[in-house]
Amino acid sequence: GSIRLPAAACGVVGLKPTLTRVSRHGAMAMCYSLEHVGPLTPTVRDCARVLGIIAGHDPGDSFSSREPVSDYEACLDADLRGMRLGVP
Repeated sequence: GSIRLPAAACGVVGLKPTLTRVSRHGAMAMCYSLEHVGPLTPTVRDCARVLGIIAGHDPGDSFSSREPVSDYEACLDADLRGMRLGVP
């Protein structure tokens, strides 16, 4: 991975977003399903802020999502008590 692994090696936060959440317009295409554009930032809050800016539909990338962009930064302050997480 060119987002998560370099982030781990450098001690920063990297986020690989859902495939169509961030436009790949302008990126050199090698393999559609393997290409992701995502933030590398010093903190989780910065990562949420940058994702909120770069996420969303781009007319230059017909595959980019048309779904509304969440306020990712606001989600950081959510109460997680009672939430159940599962990993397949």
